[in-house]
Amino acid sequence: MSFWKGKRVLVAGGGGFVGSNLAQSLLHEGANVSITARDKGSRKLAQNIGGQLAGIKVIQADLNEKKECSSAVKDMDFVFCLAAIVGGAEFNIRHPATVLSGNVKITVNMLDAIKESGVKRSVIVSSSNVYPANIKHPLTEDIDLEGNSDPARFGYAWSKKIAELLAHSYSSEFGMKIGIARPFGVYGPRSNFEYESAGIIPRMILNIAQGQPIKIFGNGQQKMSFVYVSDAVECLKLIMQKHPKADPINVGSSEQITLLELAQLISELMGAKAIINIVNNNYVESQDRICDNSKAKRLLGFEPKIRLKEGLQKTIDWYYGIR
Repeated sequence: MSFWKGKRVLVAGGGGFVGSNLAQSLLHEGANVSITARDKGSRKLAQNIGGQLAGIKVIQADLNEKKECSSAVKDMDFVFCLAAIVGGAEFNIRHPATVLSGNVKITVNMLDAIKESGVKRSVIVSSSNVYPANIKHPLTEDIDLEGNSDPARFGYAWSKKIAELLAHSYSSEFGMKIGIARPFGVYGPRSNFEYESAGIIPRMILNIAQGQPIKIFGNGQQKMSFVYVSDAVECLKLIMQKHPKADPINVGSSEQITLLELAQLISELMGAKAIINIVNNNYVESQDRICDNSKAKRLLGFEPKIRLKEGLQKTIDWYYGIR
């Protein structure tokens, strides 16, 4: 019998990219799934998911409001906290206060609601952006997080560092079972293709599809790790099942690629010639971000199944399928 069968599970932020894929997977495993969605875009996606997959309950909620968090988590067994303000490099640079204050407020509200409602387990979804700039690679969970990330990630990175500190504090003081996940570059079907807030891979696909130049900041040789969304979802579920402790686990693949190689690979898969502009700016997306996933393998038995080339093709096919 599936671990999830009959469990009452809330995916906060389930109207988003990763959250909607997680909700779908949980439903298929027999869970009673609810998701929260706030803004117009996430509500539309949430309603679409709910319509396609009978059984998912869509809760319209503003998680900046404590009462709405409490209402959403009531009677839940497990809660995944994915709701967050997030965007691309330019968005993060322009809105550090909005991102930082908004995400911290959501985390505090959700943890208070989880504590007061007696939820059995929860998972706080952090980010690989918590790792400081200019440190050794690949990135392991025992690295000291005191240093700053580069300015392109400042507000978001600190909001996730604070989320992890809050998880540790609530776990220590109140005995709560809280897992911490640190995803690396999740991509795949339902990725956000709104240009300003999109991640690296969707942006490159958009640029190539529209015949626009791809901007790569730095020298293009910075190495990155990405993880296909179905693999990320499996790892999140395993953290809830096997490691609901305030002890962070990287969610990613050990496969790595430079940004220049990534742009070239996506253009090949799309059958188009990419126009690549290298922008010599060391402050935006200029650092390596390589995942060490050995802890997830050791503690969870997690191993990504989808290689980057296959995952990119699936993402491209999905993008063209919705146009």
